Amino acid sequence: MKRLLFLIFCSLPLILLGRARYIQSTHSGVRRQVSIIIPARNEAHRLPRLLKSIRRQQQVEVEVIVADDQSTDNTRAIAQEYGTDVVDVEPHTWSGKSYACYVGVQIAHHERLLFMDADTFFTHPYALRDFLGNGQSQGVLSVQPYHETGGALERLASVFNIVTVVGMNIFSLLPHMQTSCLFGPVMLTHREDYWRIGGHRVAKDAVMEGEALYRAYARAGIPIDLRLGKGYVHFRMYHSLSEMVRGFRKHIAVGSGQTHPWVMTLVMLWLSGSIIAVASRRLSALLCYGLSFFALSQRVISTRLSSIVTFPLHVLFFFYVYGLSWYSTKLRKQVEWKGRHIEL
Repeated sequence: MKRLLFLIFCSLPLILLGRARYIQSTHSGVRRQVSIIIPARNEAHRLPRLLKSIRRQQQVEVEVIVADDQSTDNTRAIAQEYGTDVVDVEPHTWSGKSYACYVGVQIAHHERLLFMDADTFFTHPYALRDFLGNGQSQGVLSVQPYHETGGALERLASVFNIVTVVGMNIFSLLPHMQTSCLFGPVMLTHREDYWRIGGHRVAKDAVMEGEALYRAYARAGIPIDLRLGKGYVHFRMYHSLSEMVRGFRKHIAVGSGQTHPWVMTLVMLWLSGSIIAVASRRLSALLCYGLSFFALSQRVISTRLSSIVTFPLHVLFFFYVYGLSWYSTKLRKQVEWKGRHIEL
C-alpha cells in the first residue's frame, strides 16, 4: 500500500504537466514585423544579452523599445548603445512593470507587440521567426522561458519553476481545473487586441500582471495560447542566492493564491511526499521521487543528474522562501520590487 501511495505521489507532477506545449519550428520564409517592448528598471547588467540576441535574429523586421522605468544605473546608456528606442517612464503609482509596458506601446509602430523581460533572450537566429510563426492571426501567445542556470545555487530555483508551470494547470490532464493566468516574462499580442482590453491598465494594481491580463483577454473572447519556451526563449533570472530569495519572495505566495485549490493541493502533496520519502529512508522511494523531480525539472530549467539525489534541498529551499513570501503578502501586506515597496 505504501509503495502504491509513493507511486501515486511521484506521478502527480507528470499528470499536471502531461500535455506540455512548446514553441514549434515554422521554417517560414515570410518576413514578419514586430515591436519588442522591454520594461527595464536597473537592468544594465541584463540588457546586453537580450539585445545581442535580438540583433542576431533573421527573417524578421524588428523595432526594439526599452521603457526605462526610472533606472539609477546605466540602463539607458546600454539601450542606446544597441540602437534601441528609449522612452522614459515618469513617476507613477501602478504596481510592477505594467506602466512601463503601457508607455512603451505608445511609441510602437508595428501591428504585433512582443513584451519581453530584460532577463530573457533568444537562443538562436531563427527563434523569433519561429516564435512569431506560432502566434495566431489574432489573440495572445504567452510563453514561460526555459530557465538557464550558472551554478548549483541557481539550480535551487527548480521547484519555483515547476510550481509556476504546474500550478497554472494549463498543460495538465485535468483541464477543467485550469487557472486563469498568463506567463509574465514573454507575451505576444496584436495591437488591436491589446487596446481592446485596455492594455496593461487592467493590471495597474496587480503585483503579478498575468492574472489581470488573462481575465481581460478571456472576457473579450480573444484566443489565448500558452507554451513553454525551451530551445527558443530562455532566461537567467538570478545570479545569487540573495537575489533568488528576494525575487521569488515577491510572488510565490501570491501566485499560489491564484492557483486552483485542488491543483495547489496536489502540488503540495507531491512536495510534502518528497520529505516523507527522505524520512522513510527507503531507496526505492528516494529513487522514485528523484527521477520524477529530474524529469520534470528538465522541462523548465537547466539542471544536473545530481538533482536525483539533491532534490530534498530544492524542496526545503522552496518551503523556506514560501514561508517568507506568505509572511510578506499575508501578514505584512507588502512586497518589495526593484527597490519599491508595493502595498497589497
